[in-house]
Amino acid sequence: EEDEEDDDEDEVHVVEAIVACKELRGELHYMVKWAGWGREHDSWEPVSTLSEDVPEQIADYHRRTAKHSGAKRASNIEEYNSRRGGGLGGGRGH
Repeated sequence: EEDEEDDDEDEVHVVEAIVACKELRGELHYMVKWAGWGREHDSWEPVSTLSEDVPEQIADYHRRTAKHSGAKRASNIEEYNSRRGGGLGGGRGH
């Protein structure tokens, strides 16, 4: 028999949107809006823990914020990863 708690730990939640960004201890962190969850479940996640299907949401976030702030920010996650010497990590099991 499988324990139901183990099933919850293995579940990968889908990123609906990126709503904010900050740098913490030299690593980019994104405020993630999780699909199917209320805003009270939004969480700061280091880019290294986000799954490989998230770059589109990250790029969308940077396009939106660049329009409003005029800031020139890297919207290409691969450029960030090449500077830090690694790729994106596996999916986040929220």
